[in-house]
Amino acid sequence: MAYPSGLKLYIDGKDATYYVFGSNTLDPSTDLNTWRDIDITPYLRKTPGLHTVEITAGNGNGRVECRVEIR
Repeated sequence: MAYPSGLKLYIDGKDATYYVFGSNTLDPSTDLNTWRDIDITPYLRKTPGLHTVEITAGNGNGRVECRVEIR
């Protein structure tokens, strides 16, 4: 199975990959393809309203599943 590489996470247009994953990019593999619970609250603007979360891949095809929970 092929995985995309060079994944990046943007929150409200700002690159948050390093702060969330501890690396500038995330490269899933057969060993690194598990679900992750990530609290993005610290990376959101401090005002209520519309926020965007974007996941990009440097190359390759793949599928990303995302669930957002608001408490």
